[in-house]
Amino acid sequence: TLTVVWQDNSGGLQTYCHECDKWSDVNSSSLPAAKDDHTVDLFVHVGDFLSLVTRGKYPSPRHRVLCPLAGNGSDNNEKQSRCSLVYFAYPDRGLALADVGRHTLFEKNIGPVRYERYSLLHDQSAEKSSECGNDEPLSSSSRRVYDRIYDIPFDKVIMEKWGQVQRSS
Repeated sequence: TLTVVWQDNSGGLQTYCHECDKWSDVNSSSLPAAKDDHTVDLFVHVGDFLSLVTRGKYPSPRHRVLCPLAGNGSDNNEKQSRCSLVYFAYPDRGLALADVGRHTLFEKNIGPVRYERYSLLHDQSAEKSSECGNDEPLSSSSRRVYDRIYDIPFDKVIMEKWGQVQRSS
């Protein structure tokens, strides 16, 4: 999977560095070249499915969006509006990790897969499910979810994931 993101000059998109243990802003105008009115900056990142297929050779970044504050002063905490456009490129319907894993050109022994870093393998619902015990390490529960979804078509997995992140207003 690939995700392509455009955001306006308000910003708000951030990525997380596991090694640094910090969030960093993704600038909407990070290219140093001179721009004209027809230049568009896009942020393209690998999704969890593709990263899992490549056993982490192409990592999927943990990311979030914060709504920027309207004013620069410390007294103004009102949020400003922001605009972004996101495109998700998914694999064909019916394709599972198991299907791709049998045909991948990537070495099987690249190194250990850090399953706990994949959002796809976490319950992201507002009310956490009781499927995992509170004492279970994140790496164990993530690996268990990976094993569960390995043979399930990605379109079914992503429908479950979208169901978790839906929030009522």
